[in-house]
Parts: sequence; C-alpha cells; structure tokens
Amino acid sequence: MLCLICLWGCGVPKEPPKENKKETSQQNENAEQLYLILEHDREQQKLKLYAYEDGNEYEYTYADVTLFKDKYDKITTSEDFSTGKIVTIANGDNLGYLLEVRSSPDVWKYENVTRFSIEKEKGIFTIADTKYAIDYQTMLFSNGTLMEWEDISENDTLTVFGEGKKILSVIVTKGQG
Repeated sequence: MLCLICLWGCGVPKEPPKENKKETSQQNENAEQLYLILEHDREQQKLKLYAYEDGNEYEYTYADVTLFKDKYDKITTSEDFSTGKIVTIANGDNLGYLLEVRSSPDVWKYENVTRFSIEKEKGIFTIADTKYAIDYQTMLFSNGTLMEWEDISENDTLTVFGEGKKILSVIVTKGQG
C-alpha cells in the first residue's frame, strides 16, 4: 500500500513542463516585437520592416483584409503608417499576408521637436532638458529616406519615436535635413 501511495505521488506533475512555458513566453515576445517601417509601398501593398530584436530587415505584403490600428487599438488606414514609424505586427494568414499592423502602445512620439542636441559619440540625444540614449539601431529619416547624423541641423524640426529612455527613430519634418 505504501508503494502505491509513493507511485501515485510521483505520477502527478506539479507544474507544466518547462518547454511549454518557454514556447508560450517566446510567442508572447514575438507578438510584441517592435519593427521600424523602412519603406511603405502603398501601390504594391508592401512594408519593408527593420526588427529591433534581431537587427534584420523583412518585407511583408498586406491586403485589404489587413487591419491597421493606432496605439489605442482603433482601426485606421494604411496611410497613417509611414517611414520611421514603430509598429508591431500579426503575421500569418493562409496566403502570407499580414493580419494586423499596429502602432506600438509602448512607444512614445514627440512631434515638432525644435529644442534638441545630439552627442553621437556619447550616445546621447537631448530633447529640451531630458537625455535619451541613441545607438546604432536609432535610424534617421528625411523625406522617406535614411540619412546620416551629420545631416541633422539645429534648425530642423523633428518627430521622435522612443521607448522608455531610448530613441528608436527620428524623422526630419521641416528644415535642412
């Protein structure tokens, strides 16, 4: 009888196997992975995206059934998704189209930034009196194309996207850049 009780106690798992937890965790991370829009071809319905997590570029096709959503989960149009914007995606219908493109709710956006300074060597981008980190993944755009740090002028007006204290992308909206 004692052997049966011991065997019964050994056969009951107290928690799910660790592999299942890991898979679920990876799926959740992938669902909220941040992407930067490098190009948006509205005519061919394609997005070229940069994945911050692995540093690779990906091209995705979307269709009329693809949902474009703002950071508050409200449906919007694909025109609101331009170069430099930070998004999350839901990939995977049967035909290979994106199911959803959403402005990341974890990313902040400052528009009409005119009071800024950049210390590229130190990895510091200051907006007003607040310092933010920049690195090799911080991308700069002007008129839909990538630009160099040296091309930003103190007379430019910027739109800046970031997460926490890190700047993810900068778009020159007016000025020299």
